[in-house]
Amino acid sequence: MTRGASRTGSGGVTRRAAIGIILGGVALGVSASGAFDQVETRRPFGIAVGDDNALVGLVDRGPVKKNSQEPMVTITNNTAETVDYTLSLDSCADGTLHSPNGDAGCTVTFSLDGGNSGTVDLTADLAGTVTYSVSVTSPTLSIQTTGSVTAETGNVVGAVRIQKPLQDQDFAAIPQQGNQGHRFEIAAVDVRDNDGDDDLVEVAYEVREGGSGGTVVAEKTVTFPPSNRYNPNGNPAETITPDAGYAIQSGQLYTLTVTGTDADGNVDTSTVQTGDSGGSQPGNDPTAIRIQKPLQDQEFTAATPQGTQGNRFEVRQVDVRDNDGDNDLIEVSYKVRVGGATGTVVAEKTVSFTATNRYNPNSTPAEVITPNSGYTIQSGQLYTLTVTGTDADGNTDISTIEDTA
Repeated sequence: MTRGASRTGSGGVTRRAAIGIILGGVALGVSASGAFDQVETRRPFGIAVGDDNALVGLVDRGPVKKNSQEPMVTITNNTAETVDYTLSLDSCADGTLHSPNGDAGCTVTFSLDGGNSGTVDLTADLAGTVTYSVSVTSPTLSIQTTGSVTAETGNVVGAVRIQKPLQDQDFAAIPQQGNQGHRFEIAAVDVRDNDGDDDLVEVAYEVREGGSGGTVVAEKTVTFPPSNRYNPNGNPAETITPDAGYAIQSGQLYTLTVTGTDADGNVDTSTVQTGDSGGSQPGNDPTAIRIQKPLQDQEFTAATPQGTQGNRFEVRQVDVRDNDGDNDLIEVSYKVRVGGATGTVVAEKTVSFTATNRYNPNSTPAEVITPNSGYTIQSGQLYTLTVTGTDADGNTDISTIEDTA
């Protein structure tokens, strides 16, 4: 792992110089986009110095998240022949590479036929700058270059998992009754470290009056040494005392947000409510459907075209639940807009199914949404995804998240 390293080599070309030469119309055989430091090349016979079509395209896909397999670099073979590629981490302690053909290790080797692209993923074990080398060979081509990618701590989707509470019935608001009551209760709590490093360190609770934008009326944070699980066995599992001077109101809707955090800064959240839901009547009962995922921007990706790959919207995880006990969830729909929530719709998808209590596809990514015919995802453009869950009674829940391609 190196931090802020500047790399040059004898006979090599610095990243700035290499890109300048390429953009100036003198192709060295590599087109580089991203953190690539030096290029050494043997030009094949018949390739003119002024050839503007670089033979190998390298596109940096970073940064990546620590402890999560994520795209590091996409490589495109712009020749007419099969080319062999070898990528090696400068330090094997930095993590594991994953090749397009499924191999994994400190070094991976694979081949691409002419005109094809492949993406190498990285599972970073440490945070910071990860450096690597790229070797490109064929009977007429030999190129050596180096690259780097930043591995970040932060929210890796799935690193922390809240198993409970997930249902409204797990949460109760108890008004004052003589010397009793005047507290919020959570029937069961089960929060887990889910990426294998056993570093769950905190579970926090926040109660708001009304919906998720209401006034905070109670808070509680539990911290503990790094662990693989927080699962208090009390009955109830957790009690939360209202803020000084606040009295819990009978019939008032309250919203509880639970956040589990690990030492790497990864989080998972769950939101449940209590109050007078009104039962499962036709119309929109705000508690009848609950979208648990996606709720955070990092669960949505707008993937720009990369050779033959990309140009699609990805939703990493989807978990939509019927929450009023009649198991009549029947539809989950997705709508992607350019810019904010009022922008032009550029992609749509609707999934319908037999009435059920939960929609939770287990593929990776959970859902792929193809842009409307003729639309190309633009790098640097903000996209907004709206997910809507609907039951047979017409009740809905909506989640809106964003990503910049």
